[in-house]
Amino acid sequence: MAAIDWPARELALDRWHYAKALGTIRAEPGVFAWSCLVRLGRLWQPLPHSVDLPEAPRRRWARRAVAVWYLLEYSLAAMGLWSLGRQLIRPVWLWGTLLCGGFSLVHLFYWSNLRMRSPLLPAVALLASLGVARLAGLWRQRKLF
Repeated sequence: MAAIDWPARELALDRWHYAKALGTIRAEPGVFAWSCLVRLGRLWQPLPHSVDLPEAPRRRWARRAVAVWYLLEYSLAAMGLWSLGRQLIRPVWLWGTLLCGGFSLVHLFYWSNLRMRSPLLPAVALLASLGVARLAGLWRQRKLF
């Protein structure tokens, strides 16, 4: 008999949690907005979280090296976005942009961390490759360095 009642109890419990969450959001909209920004930041942050406290110097430097890599990749991707301009809405680029935007939107409301963005990194890498091409073009024109 208990197994038969389980779906009804599960739905009732889900409705209760949903109502509780909405009540909390309505009572504390500022905290909710801040927590959305925190989740978005955790999705895109370049520095991985430390897993050991105290952290060994070697691990700390490895985490920092990862952060430098992501900052470089993000900078090149931003340059790629800039160089695309209005071509960003062409289907070849639009799907990657929508993927990144959709994931970011979902993770405004749900748990996120650096690992959650792994499906997005090919799109970011393609944009970064455009940034590299842009830098190479500027180098050839002697407008850089």
